[in-house]
Amino acid sequence: MGPNDRPQRTSSRHEVIDTRDAEQLSRTHLTSRERQIVDAITDGLSNRAIAERFGITERTVKNQLTVIYRKLDVASRLQLATLLLMGR
Repeated sequence: MGPNDRPQRTSSRHEVIDTRDAEQLSRTHLTSRERQIVDAITDGLSNRAIAERFGITERTVKNQLTVIYRKLDVASRLQLATLLLMGR
């Protein structure tokens, strides 16, 4: 499988978070920007690429990821990706 041969998603990327159990979702209120960052992570973008996409600094991306990790109770990008995959 080549780098451009990514599996197609059949559902909205936002549904990945929205389909989680009600208790977790009630504690998880991602802003629209945070959801955009999560989308970019699921697209496989680096912090630098995310910063360029949204016209923000890499430091801002890192700060936003810290907030997202806290809200979703994960400690890393890998845990975030695993959580998103399990939520499908």
